[in-house]
Amino acid sequence: MKKHLSILVLLTVFLLSLFFVGNAFATETETTTTASAAQETVSEVLEEPTPTEARTNAPGETVLWSAGSAYPLRILIPDRATESETAAELLAKYVQQSTGAKPEILKSDTGSFLTEYYADGNHGAFIVLTLRDGDAKKGSYALKNGADGNLSIEANDARGLFNGVYTFLREFCGVNLYSADVKTVGEVKEIIVPAGYEKNYEPTLEYTQETPVVV
Repeated sequence: MKKHLSILVLLTVFLLSLFFVGNAFATETETTTTASAAQETVSEVLEEPTPTEARTNAPGETVLWSAGSAYPLRILIPDRATESETAAELLAKYVQQSTGAKPEILKSDTGSFLTEYYADGNHGAFIVLTLRDGDAKKGSYALKNGADGNLSIEANDARGLFNGVYTFLREFCGVNLYSADVKTVGEVKEIIVPAGYEKNYEPTLEYTQETPVVV
């Protein structure tokens, strides 16, 4: 009888030992898991952020200017066209107010000017102001993002050229010129013309005033 009792006691002690050892192992495992999770969390916090990728231009779009660019916005006009020069000066004035960067105005009557310009290793896009021949009504104009990566503003007369400049300033620079005293000038960090952009305008009624209002 005593022998059986001793065996029962030993068995009970053995089972209790297994219970306590199992609890201790579970606690240690949980602690290790928690510590590992905490370490991963700390690693995530300390991990360096992924650098923001540079903006990728869509195919065919023209970046005329962007903040920090090494190249200024350039305006190309015919060498002996007074109307184009005045329109270019107005354009440059308000582009500078909108962007804080002063555009360059270049003059050339050579049709191959841009080809030669880029062939010499130069970079940067142009706004090309052109007085064209045609039968369009006075005040008509056309804006187009060309295949050469430059924006053209074409018109048959001075009024049309200024109308095209006003449209460009409004759509891409946040500039609205209502009169010499009423105007709004926005602030932009980049001037980007979408791929395939083209705008043709012809007034319903033809203007009788030859000289446009310059503000």
